[in-house]
Amino acid sequence: MAGKMKVADDCSYKTFSVCESAADSSSTRVEEDGESDGPAVFMCGKCKLPIGDSLSWAGSDDEQNQIMLKRITDNVFIGKEPFVSGTRKELGCLVVNLTCRGCCSELGIMYISTPKKLDYKRSLFCFNVENIER
Repeated sequence: MAGKMKVADDCSYKTFSVCESAADSSSTRVEEDGESDGPAVFMCGKCKLPIGDSLSWAGSDDEQNQIMLKRITDNVFIGKEPFVSGTRKELGCLVVNLTCRGCCSELGIMYISTPKKLDYKRSLFCFNVENIER
């Protein structure tokens, strides 16, 4: 299954494809009230550019108010300068910022190095729920 997506910076279209097996495994279900239960698209809370979808869902962390995705769109800039996180729970973690290419809003972080108890977050894209929309 292929389609076209508008790219923000040069107003051209970029072709993308969806794995057929992924599309089949998450087929749209229509509820009794008429709403579909298909994949969700996550967008920047400020400029509404798409940043990822529920097909790449890796989990959530209610304590940190984060959702974790395995893949993101080109609309998210991954910082090049790692820094040591200063929060109490993430003490000792090396992270980079995830920033929206459209409006430069900070969306979340990606863990580069973690203590053993946070290994499950390493290399995942962790978005702050308050900075995104569904």
